[in-house]
Amino acid sequence: MAKFAHLALVLAASTLMASSYQPEPVIPPAPTFQVSVLPDSTLKDVAIAVYHPEHPRIYVNPRLMKRLSPALQAFFLAHEYAHIDLRHTRASALRAPAASRNEALQEKELEADCLATRRLALDDPAAAQAAIRFFRRQGDSSYDAEHPTGTRRADNIAACLGAE
Repeated sequence: MAKFAHLALVLAASTLMASSYQPEPVIPPAPTFQVSVLPDSTLKDVAIAVYHPEHPRIYVNPRLMKRLSPALQAFFLAHEYAHIDLRHTRASALRAPAASRNEALQEKELEADCLATRRLALDDPAAAQAAIRFFRRQGDSSYDAEHPTGTRRADNIAACLGAE
């Protein structure tokens, strides 16, 4: 009889725990393919990702990257890895009508920011906070027409972090 009482206690405890369980946001697993990270001092950006199913690459401008704090470096690398993980290509955005191409590319940037933020929130939340501060300082300007404004990116990162 003591065996059944113990089982009832375990079941009651697990039912109580299950009723208060809040699932974490779904974060896609990292891909199983190898990503090459290559230096390229001619880049005008800190880094860019080039998705290819067999040979994805991230090109990094080491000169520009050195100007950033370690937290921002971590964010921008996580952002580029997110582009690879999400299988973002410029070609898919360029298939959009001309009037909405930049918006399609901006959405890809926001998606990569969000995935990077969710992954960093687990191990390096300071990197996401550094990105929010960086983009808030950028304000309503943007790197180019294909990137959202700093304000939009900061708001998006904060929302993805759950810090709105």
